[in-house]
Amino acid sequence: MSWYGGEPLLAFDIIKRMLEAIMKMCKEKDIKYNSSIVTNGYNLNRDIAIKLKKININSIQITLGGNEEMHNKRRPLKNGQGTFHKILDNLSKSVDVLPNISLRINIDKKILMKLILSYRS
Repeated sequence: MSWYGGEPLLAFDIIKRMLEAIMKMCKEKDIKYNSSIVTNGYNLNRDIAIKLKKININSIQITLGGNEEMHNKRRPLKNGQGTFHKILDNLSKSVDVLPNISLRINIDKKILMKLILSYRS
């Protein structure tokens, strides 16, 4: 089972209730399950990381919108403040709790072309 789309941690309480029910059913039927989540990481604090582990979310993917400059341009808060440093701070406070963390950095054609040009020179 994978939780993604929008920002799933905004609905963490719903995910938690659903997974607790699924865990109970799986335990009764002796069925193993695993679960993962894709998040922008902004709401991933240590407390949430501990709760994710308790409900057997054993894989988490955090997405960034490029380097710090590009990410903050693409994913600012409503007030314009950047989110890059908060996400990395959240990650640093949670990395020892969660068993499997992947970091995905999204790039667009503009960034890709810059990378290609810098590689060629």
